[in-house]
Amino acid sequence: MASKKKSKAKFTPDSTMPVFKFENDEWRKEVAGIFLRYGHLIRTGELHAVQLFAELNTWRNILAENLDMQAIEDPESLTTMVFPNPKVRVNDPSYR
Repeated sequence: MASKKKSKAKFTPDSTMPVFKFENDEWRKEVAGIFLRYGHLIRTGELHAVQLFAELNTWRNILAENLDMQAIEDPESLTTMVFPNPKVRVNDPSYR
């Protein structure tokens, strides 16, 4: 019987990233549990691509709000850029 090659994730953690106050042990445990649940539901065929996409988008929105940041991927270089949300300055004419 031929063995199947397992695909390896291309994600590499970056230890230079800042840690935010909400990233406590309880938060880590909750998020890890949710992603384990997603994995189980995907393996059993109960979670389909469209629903997973919606769930991940919800997580992305929650994180963007908590971090006060946005992330955009450059499809050509396959890199993701993260930057703070712009702040509107009330009396700044460049915002008009």
